[in-house]
Amino acid sequence: MRFTYRALSDGKYISSKVEAQSEREVVEYLRGMGCVPISISEDKSIMAGSLGKMFNRVSSDDIINFTRQFAIMLNAGLTITSSLDILHQQTSKASLQDLYTNILSSIKSGDSFSKAISQQHHFSHLYVALIKAGEASGKLNDVMAKMADDLEKQRAFMSKVRGTMVYPIIIIIGVIGVIVIMLLFVVPQLSGLYTEMGVELPMSTVILIKSSDLLMKFWPILLVACIGGFVLLKRLFSLEKNKFLLDKAIIATPKVGDIIVKATLVSATRTLSLLIQSGVLMLESLSIVTNTTGNLVFQQSFRNIYRSVQNGITLSDAFAREQIFPPILIQMIAVGERTGKLDDVVRKISDYFEMQTDSAIKTATTLIEPLTLVLLGVVVFIIVMSVLTPIYTLTSSIGQ
Repeated sequence: MRFTYRALSDGKYISSKVEAQSEREVVEYLRGMGCVPISISEDKSIMAGSLGKMFNRVSSDDIINFTRQFAIMLNAGLTITSSLDILHQQTSKASLQDLYTNILSSIKSGDSFSKAISQQHHFSHLYVALIKAGEASGKLNDVMAKMADDLEKQRAFMSKVRGTMVYPIIIIIGVIGVIVIMLLFVVPQLSGLYTEMGVELPMSTVILIKSSDLLMKFWPILLVACIGGFVLLKRLFSLEKNKFLLDKAIIATPKVGDIIVKATLVSATRTLSLLIQSGVLMLESLSIVTNTTGNLVFQQSFRNIYRSVQNGITLSDAFAREQIFPPILIQMIAVGERTGKLDDVVRKISDYFEMQTDSAIKTATTLIEPLTLVLLGVVVFIIVMSVLTPIYTLTSSIGQ
């Protein structure tokens, strides 16, 4: 829910909007910023509803743009509060205005920038940790600029990966759509014609007609079953044990698994390099990498690496203990430890894995595109032949 509040802060009246579960949560939020709540009311406007949240939420692109703009302003010599004021004035998006207002209020009440953004759920643990490191080193502008570069690279990289996966999904949905349309609208009309003419039907046509009858009679039940199956699968794979098995199966899948593995390594090594370069301690860096890794198989390996390093084992040896990482990664980390340039080496290995992923994506695309088209062609051919064969038989018998 969204609430509109009016409060007293440092002798001045402020008013804004905030997302919260209840009025009590808003009160606690305002008191935490050192403000005295005066009035709180639920925002009943249309944009405050679920539709409004969908179109007015703070997106990942918004965070990337904020990081880039904020870094530019800090490098230009502006203060944090001045930069936030300018960003607030420039945006017309209500959710971003609320975000900037909340961050500004926290800073004006005495909180650090890192603490202010940690109170906003739009920023990840990695983002907050990097801001803390930037504040501690006095190089917040440099850290923000590097973060912006990394976030933009990650956005472009993930766009490539998703693009590879989207194409076959669209083709499969198209195939299913063609089958459903044929079964619902075309086959029932032809079925009556075949019955009237008394044509002997081949097995493929019989199966097609039976499937059409089944879909026509029981489509509500089938629809509910599909939705129920989807919900059940989602719940099953929300359990960590089942999700781990699914992630393991995905990694073992030819071509697709190779892309997922390399994409995960790109993200993990890039994050680790940025954290080390920003001055974050190794154990905290490994903890953040573990929490930001989506694949549970890799997440478990990073958790094991964290424990090994905590027990005094070198990072390269800790990686070597896990069978999932390629030898080149372990060798490069060992080189980085010996030369004292671990952050640079990990960054280079991240770039290497990104090039490998690009190559794997191109290879997969060249294989997936013809395979999906062949699949579509085979399905359409079978349906068309099942429909036309009885008609051909009928015309042949009439001609004789």
